[in-house]
Order: sequence, then C-alpha cells, then structure tokens
Amino acid sequence: MPRLNLKEHSPRLEACAIAAAHIAAHDTQAQIAVKPLTDGGEGFCSILTNVVGGELQEVTVRNAVGTATKAKLGWVNIAQIPPAASARLAIGSTGRLAIIEMAQAAGLQPLTSSERNPWHTDTFGVGQMIQQASQQGADAILIGIGGSATNDLGTGALQALGLKATDSHGTALSRLQPAHWQACAQLNATALQSLRLPPLRIACDVDNPLLGARGATMTFARQKGLASADLTQMERLAASWAERLIRAMDRYPEHDLLVHHTPGAGAAGGLGFGLLTAFPSTEFVAGADLVLEWLNMAADVVKADFILTGEGRFDRSSLGGKGPFAVLQLAANKKKFLYCGAVESDLEQELQERLAPLRCRAITPADMPIDTAARQAHHLLSQALAHDFPIK
Repeated sequence: MPRLNLKEHSPRLEACAIAAAHIAAHDTQAQIAVKPLTDGGEGFCSILTNVVGGELQEVTVRNAVGTATKAKLGWVNIAQIPPAASARLAIGSTGRLAIIEMAQAAGLQPLTSSERNPWHTDTFGVGQMIQQASQQGADAILIGIGGSATNDLGTGALQALGLKATDSHGTALSRLQPAHWQACAQLNATALQSLRLPPLRIACDVDNPLLGARGATMTFARQKGLASADLTQMERLAASWAERLIRAMDRYPEHDLLVHHTPGAGAAGGLGFGLLTAFPSTEFVAGADLVLEWLNMAADVVKADFILTGEGRFDRSSLGGKGPFAVLQLAANKKKFLYCGAVESDLEQELQERLAPLRCRAITPADMPIDTAARQAHHLLSQALAHDFPIK
C-alpha cells in the first residue's frame, strides 16, 4: 500500500488513508492502489504535479476577499505527462507546463461563513497566478477551476492581467466584484488585448453554461453564500456584464453564443467564460477525463477486484463531469463502493441501476448539521467502512 503524504492536510488524502487502512485490516493480503482524485477543484495542482515528478512553487496572491494568501504553482515537464493526457491538452511535447488550482486563490473552503458572499468575492488572485506563470516562462498553463467562492465571470482575473475600469468620475475601480459592476462607467481592455499569454487549458469539473437555469448563478451561487432572494438580480447583472466584457474585447457579436451555450462557461462563477472571451485560443478540457488519463486510472481499474470512491455531496451536478462518477463509469461491471456525505434523494436508485453492482452509502445522518458532519467526517467514514469491510 503506498504511503500517503498527509502534510498538506488534504481531505482527499485523509479519506484515502482511512479507506486504505480499513481495507488492509479487513484483508491483510490486499494490494491497494491509492489514487486521490481531483477534477479541477481542491488538490488539482499538487496531485497532478506530484504524479509526474514536478515541482511546487509557493507564491503570494490575493484571495477571493482580497487578503494576501499563499498558493502553490505546479511546474511539470510536458514530456513527462502520460500520452493520453498530453494528447487531450494538445500543447506539444516539450517545454514546461504550469498548473494552477483556482481554489487556492479564489476558493470557498478557506473563507469564513461571513466572507462567503459572491457579491464581494473575485478571481483577482487567479489572474496573478496566470501572470506569474507567464512571466516565469511557462510554455502552456493548465488551470483547474473548481471549488470557487466567486461569481465574477473571471473579471477579477482579467483585471489582474490588465483590464481597467473607471466610474462615472473617471476614478479607477480597484476591485470589480459583482457588487461594483453597476458603478463601472467604462472598461478599457487595451492592455489586456496586447497581452501575449502561452496557451491556456481549463480543466472543468462541470458542463454548465454561463447563464440560465443551469448557469453559474442559478446552479452554484447559493452554495457560495448568495441569498435566494438575490438570484434573479445576480443573473440579470451577470448577463449584462457578460455582454460588456464581450464588447470591451471587441468580440461582439460573434461571441454571443459563447455567453449562453459553451459547456463549462458556468463553472467557477464564469471564470472560464472570462478567460475564453479575453483569450480566444483558450480551450476547455474535461477535468475528470484528464485526471483519469494523467493518473493512468484505466490500467488500475482493469486489475482491480473492486473500486472505492466518494464525494462530499453526490447530486445531479456530479453526473456532469465530476471525478467520482467518471471512475464509477470506468469501472463498468466491477464491484463498486461510493461513500458520500450526502446523496441527492432521487439519485440513489438511479445510480444503483446505472452502475450495478454498486453499494452507495450516505455516511451523514439526515438530522446532523453540516458543520457537525464536517468535524466528524473521519469518524462517519470509518463507521461506514467498518460496516462494509469488518476486521476479520
């Protein structure tokens, strides 16, 4: 069984360690392959970088509420990337790839409950990381865009890269969170348009478009702290702001369809939309598929007797590109175990039918508050594992 580095205190690594320990105690002869998953959110940078022997560089950037924070920038030799993953990225076969995890610069998890409000969060720190990677000679940049605290359409990142904004008095606006959009009288993208970045690839964990019922605001903003009563206003402003960004970059009207239909444009509060509007050569890649190829997961699944995976909450969005569901699909007729904090009520039976043989467990009691469940996650997971893998 591989040894896991728990110095990062990653929930993924810790969950893997707990599961591996239970299985090893259940069957001392078991050969266990431990592969922490990511699909663009937390863990994306460290997992991919470490697998191919890359290096992690610590940088200082601004987090979603504007506070200085430490983040890691991954550096890998493109030649070391597994062939299938390299082909998906289409970035050539030589040079250095910089890996950015937006959750480290604009993530929800590090924020306090009072800071979680997408009216007042932005992606400025992500733009700072892109800028640093470019200045240090990256030949391509891969950005994982999951776990965000933002709904700013990538405006903060574009501002860090050169987008200028002024109010009606000509005063510069230093932060362009959604709460400040209406105060903006003029956008100047001249510096942004002259910027020459290496190819950008965006690993996306969902396929939601920017706007509409499945868009960034309506699907994800509430879990980032937006009040339900503000959804309609935020959606209306997002649609208007998207049009302003398109016009500022001189890409109207040919980019109009991008606003509404590009799969993945609604991920991470529209960060992908903003980057794609500013840098048209940007391409989305399916985060889960990329990671499975990067980890050579198919070969391990073929050799496995059973597969165990999990997710914090398994809901309809989990079917749209999340790593755990991709692994379960890859496992086909193998015996599978899915452990989740919670499973959307109408999904469990569907999962059993689509992914048989599957044992699906929601490990959190229905009446347990989420804060309590988070504190007891190790214990709850251990209880569920002990039921399925009792010590002989």
